[in-house]
Amino acid sequence: MAGDLHFSESLNEDDNSNFLCQVTPKKNAVLYVAAEFNQSEFVKVVTLRCPLLFQQANSMDDTPLHIVARVGCSEIVGIFISHAHTLQVDIESGQVESQKKKLLRMVNVDKDTALHCATGNGHYS
Repeated sequence: MAGDLHFSESLNEDDNSNFLCQVTPKKNAVLYVAAEFNQSEFVKVVTLRCPLLFQQANSMDDTPLHIVARVGCSEIVGIFISHAHTLQVDIESGQVESQKKKLLRMVNVDKDTALHCATGNGHYS
């Protein structure tokens, strides 16, 4: 499925905070929808423009990583893992755990990590 990136290119910096961070009633941001429908190029754009959005949990405490693990999109899983490597660790707050580790250990309301979601839906690679 191909998406239209012209829309994302037309957003200016002020639009990011207004549009990209808005959520649905179930607290899903546009990143969740793009991830669920395997829109990897759009996911890359959103992740670069709103770097912490990929760690935000929705009303079920699912992160975008839980969503893509559940649907089996290994390309976007790779994008999120790579992006987690680029984030700085906040040492001043005492947070010394790597962002990658933190992301992989986040659990949803069912106490499932993204790995649980992937394997529970038959996605092993």
